[in-house]
Amino acid sequence: MDNHRDIEWLIPWYVNGTLNETEMDTVNRHLAGCSSCTRTVEAEIGFARALRAEPAGLRRLARAAAAWSEFAAGLRGRRPQQRPAPAPLLVALTLVIASGAFLAGQHLQPPAFETLTATAPHDGPVVQLMFEPSTPESVIREVVRQAGGTVIAGPTATGIYRVGLPPGSDGRAREAGLRGLPAVRWAALEGP
Repeated sequence: MDNHRDIEWLIPWYVNGTLNETEMDTVNRHLAGCSSCTRTVEAEIGFARALRAEPAGLRRLARAAAAWSEFAAGLRGRRPQQRPAPAPLLVALTLVIASGAFLAGQHLQPPAFETLTATAPHDGPVVQLMFEPSTPESVIREVVRQAGGTVIAGPTATGIYRVGLPPGSDGRAREAGLRGLPAVRWAALEGP
């Protein structure tokens, strides 16, 4: 799989630390000999650090963009494990828009209110879930209960639920368990 283009597509997940061990090793081997991809990784790590240091609104924007990307991939018939490939132009455009939003927001007062869709911070890991369209509410509730979670937001207009997991729990293990359930279309752990 050491095709240069395939590796470029894995870089966002490499930076987030969400690749499996085999994919991580493949990307590391490629980076050892590819200065272009190494520079891309360094730039994305810097951008990820900047996003984590910014106001909550910018983080919500980044989460919404990631959720939309996953949703759009599902509409195109891709399986979540295939990780949709971000086009370099789209990544560059996102960086420009996010930077502009940050700079414009530096001079604005905080909003006097938050929308009803705003959620309170959660101390434990948070996983985003999208269920198969035919999944009844009772099954959704049971999946969340068995994961030990609580719905903290959702469903959104695109059918995404944010599920807060208990503080100290292994979010990656629970995400992997949720991905294996027939009722779950995709599951993605928020944050690094």
